[in-house]
Amino acid sequence: TLKDLIHLHHVENKIHFIGEISEQEKFWYLNNCEGFVFPSISEGFGIPPVEAMRLGKPVFLSKATSLPEIGGEIAYYFNDFNSENMAKTILEGIKHFKHKNRKEESIEWSNQFTWEKSAKSYKEVYLKVLEKH
Repeated sequence: TLKDLIHLHHVENKIHFIGEISEQEKFWYLNNCEGFVFPSISEGFGIPPVEAMRLGKPVFLSKATSLPEIGGEIAYYFNDFNSENMAKTILEGIKHFKHKNRKEESIEWSNQFTWEKSAKSYKEVYLKVLEKH
């Protein structure tokens, strides 16, 4: 299990399972993080990365599902899930993000994702499907 690996590598003091958090707590974490790491291989839509980008944070994503569409050119991507390679991607990405001052670019990119636009897109898809039947 994950907890066994944490114990095996003696990193109990570095990894914390915080459980479910409130919206207020989530905002605090996102607002105070150096970057947002989301190496999901099964995410249906990338709402958490959008929330982080909206606060001007660098995001680190897998290349699976819709995440590259969500992250676009502003996100940093893991080429594999080797822990050393992932750590290198994160460290280099944070440095690059700060050096290129990409905070505003991140916020601007995230602004294209809104509930209103999503609902409109779904409506258009459903109407096209209904027209064919």
